[in-house]
Amino acid sequence: MKGIEHWKKEIPRTRFMIVGDHCVDRNNKYRLSGRYSLEHQGIPIRETFNSEDEFALGGAGNIAVNFKKLGVDIIPFGVIGTDDRSMQLKRLYEHLGVQTWGLLVDTGRLAHTYEKFHREYERGIVQTDRLDTPNGRAPDPAVQQGLLEMIEEELPRFDGIYIADQLPTNYYPCITPYVRKGL
Repeated sequence: MKGIEHWKKEIPRTRFMIVGDHCVDRNNKYRLSGRYSLEHQGIPIRETFNSEDEFALGGAGNIAVNFKKLGVDIIPFGVIGTDDRSMQLKRLYEHLGVQTWGLLVDTGRLAHTYEKFHREYERGIVQTDRLDTPNGRAPDPAVQQGLLEMIEEELPRFDGIYIADQLPTNYYPCITPYVRKGL
């Protein structure tokens, strides 16, 4: 079996669409965290920004990063909002040198965010909690149709398509039953 380095040298430069829910992973490092105060049960802890937090692409974004690391030219396709995390998602892609014109904006939607809280213990850094931020509704029907039309129009310019359809329906992903049928 040939190794990945041989494969990278042998394969011609390819271009892939990565279709799905492009998410933001936020790793909250080195702080006490939780949903309730240890001193006063039932009182929520306020979230504060920690300058040591790390942000990364998640969901379909994780797939895109892996393709990019292999040397494949990628363009993400999906639906984002106008919230801070959606803008951060675009910046993370741009930092990798990836164009984001395939991400359609649906006002009122959020970028799916996976908050992973960590705490330092004697045995090292351990994830202590997780808080996911899903959407409250499916993408606007016109945006879903626009996504399908854009994919159909652009597909001939790509060597392949990877569909990352991993979010449960109750999270209102961009790969809705309507989009799935159109793909």
